[in-house]
Amino acid sequence: MERPDALAAGRVWVGLWPELLDPGASGSPLPDGAFPVVPPSRAQLDTLREAERAWRAKDDERFAVVRARAIADPVTSFWLARLLVRDLLIATDTAPASTAALVIEVPWRRPFDALVGVGSAAAPCVVLDLLRATQADRRDIGARVLAAMGPPAVGVWRRVLAVDDARGRRAGVRALALMAADDGVRAGLVSSLADPDPGVRAEALRGLGRQGEAGGACLRDRLAAETDPFLRIAILEGLGDQRDRASAEALVSALAAALEARDNGAIAAARASLMRLSGRREPGSLVSWQHWVARLPAR
Repeated sequence: MERPDALAAGRVWVGLWPELLDPGASGSPLPDGAFPVVPPSRAQLDTLREAERAWRAKDDERFAVVRARAIADPVTSFWLARLLVRDLLIATDTAPASTAALVIEVPWRRPFDALVGVGSAAAPCVVLDLLRATQADRRDIGARVLAAMGPPAVGVWRRVLAVDDARGRRAGVRALALMAADDGVRAGLVSSLADPDPGVRAEALRGLGRQGEAGGACLRDRLAAETDPFLRIAILEGLGDQRDRASAEALVSALAAALEARDNGAIAAARASLMRLSGRREPGSLVSWQHWVARLPAR
């Protein structure tokens, strides 16, 4: 028998895009794996087959034409995105771990870029098939695809940050965390700092480091008030993506406090972030970092 919390989480996922749920699956717990989406009609299936033929033939010009027609309909766009998601997963699952990837295009790049090219029309499939997945690597792939779509697509999928499934919320926040500075992205990260799940809050804190001066100021304020060791480490990690003296000073002060408290996790995080911020390759001593920060230009 399904637990009540699992049933509630399933209903919340369905509520993101209720029009996409196969009527035959309504009222039942969502299965693991692929979301039970509305089956395509005969006309929709014809469009999808045409798109797949162009995709398999690597006829990019024809694929772009059919894609434009497919994404005009939410059901067809979901199934088109699922085709690309399937190829992306196959490519990532079978890609060899070799140095060849450094000199030739990796096999997952083509379906990844195609999904990003579909844009926000592909977001429902990425969210419901990948961010809902039980496997962490699937959720991470989904987060990376959404991040590559960028801020323009966030409005379509941002509701995932409120689903009653902490793993899904973490993946959604990770997608935001991977994006460059943007007011809307930063607002999403800041709102996630109130999430009840510490993993979600930690992802948001790391992501704020990429959100420019305003993100850094938020992290420094949180560092002064945060007492949870796990979240303090996330703040220190986020500060490593800043490039200003105030963040450098905060990291050096945090390193000094961590050394005094013999907090090995915070020591490692502060040193790693100082190395990223400064470009240095050695962890250095506290004295060396104090001398370094004293020579930085005044704020």
